[in-house]
Amino acid sequence: MEKINNYTSIEASLLGKRGHGTSKWYGAFFISVKEMFERYIVFKGFKDGSLGFFLSVMMGFYKFLTLVKIWENAKNKSVDYEKEKREILEEYN
Repeated sequence: MEKINNYTSIEASLLGKRGHGTSKWYGAFFISVKEMFERYIVFKGFKDGSLGFFLSVMMGFYKFLTLVKIWENAKNKSVDYEKEKREILEEYN
């Protein structure tokens, strides 16, 4: 879970600077469900059985966390996420 938190924080920071994201937190839910559906149905994850389903769910969860963090970053500009990201990365080095 720490790795997912780290990677989603980094991705949210990068995507937020580029103007990506959603204006509402529930938009993140619908986008993540779409991501899960695409991975499982469109990209034929169902052919991999339970592993494909698990991967689809995890990628949807990853997308949800990333979008919620972008939304939080936009809402709470006073929080220094760059500093938090550096501290997290220092722990791994």
